[in-house]
Amino acid sequence: MADVLSVFGGDLAISATGDLQTVEGDSLTRQRIILRMLTNQGDYLWHLDYGAGLGGYVGSPDTLQGILSVARAQIHLEASVAKSPPPSITASVQSNNTVLLSVLYSGESSGQTSTLTVTV
Repeated sequence: MADVLSVFGGDLAISATGDLQTVEGDSLTRQRIILRMLTNQGDYLWHLDYGAGLGGYVGSPDTLQGILSVARAQIHLEASVAKSPPPSITASVQSNNTVLLSVLYSGESSGQTSTLTVTV
């Protein structure tokens, strides 16, 4: 199933024919993970409990453990991520005090293993 291509924090993309550009397969799974991790709970009007809101952890004293805990819980709620093998999430604090979140997962439809890195 295809969805509209959306870059988090950006505009919708227009195809060469002038229609909204779509995305599917593994690219759609990546898009959905990024959206889930960066959306604040309560911001998605039709699903108020959707989203990890990882940006809200910036500057908090428990940043690393808080991010890991929420990200691990949220990744299991994403239907496009396979439950088996279970996804793996690690996080590390960088020298500029940003957190690098690395998600190793398999797509539900393709079974292909992928890694996604998100900077918070």
